[in-house]
Amino acid sequence: MKGIDTWLHPSESNVNIGYLPGEIAFPDNMTGDEYIKYIGELEDVKDYTRAKELIEIFGIDTSGKIKKMSKGMKQKVGIISAFMNQPEILILDEPTSGLDPIMQNRFIELLQEEKEKGTTILLSSHMFNEVERTCDRVAIIRQGYIVTKINIVDIKHAKDKKYKVEFINEKDYDSFMKEKLDVSYTNPKKRQAEVNVKDDDINAFFGILNKYQIKFFSEIKKSLEDYFMSFYRGDTNNDK
Repeated sequence: MKGIDTWLHPSESNVNIGYLPGEIAFPDNMTGDEYIKYIGELEDVKDYTRAKELIEIFGIDTSGKIKKMSKGMKQKVGIISAFMNQPEILILDEPTSGLDPIMQNRFIELLQEEKEKGTTILLSSHMFNEVERTCDRVAIIRQGYIVTKINIVDIKHAKDKKYKVEFINEKDYDSFMKEKLDVSYTNPKKRQAEVNVKDDDINAFFGILNKYQIKFFSEIKKSLEDYFMSFYRGDTNNDK
């Protein structure tokens, strides 16, 4: 990083990196303040103004013993320690683990502020909403390997579409269901169907719809979760 060998010169690289592991091994007898100061010394922090700002943002009393803190409070101490040196690179593993929804939103706002500053952020998370709101580019890992990399904007504006259609009468619904279409979900009671349509087939799909009386029609926007599950669908042994 920046021409520095992180193995040979770890103290120099620490100045430019903020790291939050998935499981933090806190010293048993330290207070939150002592831990923050300890990490600050490793990262050569001279001014703790940013740490104080973060303590206020997350509303935490860091004077108590860490071993008596809840999971959420410990996570806040870890976040403060990772961000306080205002690093150029942030490496974050499941950063909102243990945080309540309000604190999760505050953390996402913090990440968005860091992005605006130009900070490089590497985030590992199973929270799809969190990734969609903060990341520009996503890599999906399956069985220890990266199976795809994609921009978030390309997922939201994918060429292949999914549509929800509701018909006025049962006859039209029944006839439509006999069409050669990729129907992924149906609700006969409400005469509804969800249809996957490839980019090249959109005009043909609209031509088919034109034969029927439609009560309701809308596009179902593809989410990151939909995209992620397309790599795991039908896999009952994902963790091996």
